[in-house]
Amino acid sequence: MSSNPAPLPSFAPWLPREGYHYLVVCGVTTNHCCATTAGMAGNLGYQVTFVEDATRAFDAHHSDGAIMSASDIAGASCASLNGEFAAAVSTAELVLSLQS
Repeated sequence: MSSNPAPLPSFAPWLPREGYHYLVVCGVTTNHCCATTAGMAGNLGYQVTFVEDATRAFDAHHSDGAIMSASDIAGASCASLNGEFAAAVSTAELVLSLQS
């Protein structure tokens, strides 16, 4: 039995081959999987929309014991991504942009 895990499949070659160049990111958790996905996609040249109110963050304990609220964590994540790796928008803004 090998101690090396099997490599994870990558969507990186599949997305452009299928014609995807624009990604909408939502899910759990805002500051982990969602932010990482948006950041990596932005670095790979995709046009990324990060839907702020369609992600979920959770309270976290800072190293000094203080509790950081989920709202603060989500807000900081969105602010860090917006304009740098993605366009951070609300669901309503996304729907409106898709209707025009």
